[in-house]
Amino acid sequence: MNFYKAAAVLILVAMALTSCKGSESNSSEPTPPAEETISMATACEEIKPLVLEASELFASPGPDFFEKINPILDEIDSIADSIETEEGRGAVLDMTQAWDKFIAAVKAGDGVGDSEKNSLAEISKTTDALSADCDKALLEN
Repeated sequence: MNFYKAAAVLILVAMALTSCKGSESNSSEPTPPAEETISMATACEEIKPLVLEASELFASPGPDFFEKINPILDEIDSIADSIETEEGRGAVLDMTQAWDKFIAAVKAGDGVGDSEKNSLAEISKTTDALSADCDKALLEN
């Protein structure tokens, strides 16, 4: 498995999300239940540390990589479910689904093949789109 390309993509993801303009969230409050909604700006602030954590995992994967990354992706999905707009939810879920496809491709293969490369490209594409959405939401906020 070649995690270096994944690490590079996720580091770019983290850099893109950390470059979002806006105030840093110092809240230690948990993610609200699905019936409560949050703004896209709030979601971006909550997702940013999770993306950084995922980036660190990709940068130095260990034997328990899959067991550690899946709860992070699940938490991001949970935040997505709380976003007040369908467009915002879709942007976040597109990104986590791209990560899920990459993980499935890595688990299924013996190395980095076309499936993994396509998945990495999809992660990059969906992350760029989410980053743009976060920039816009945070500027509007």
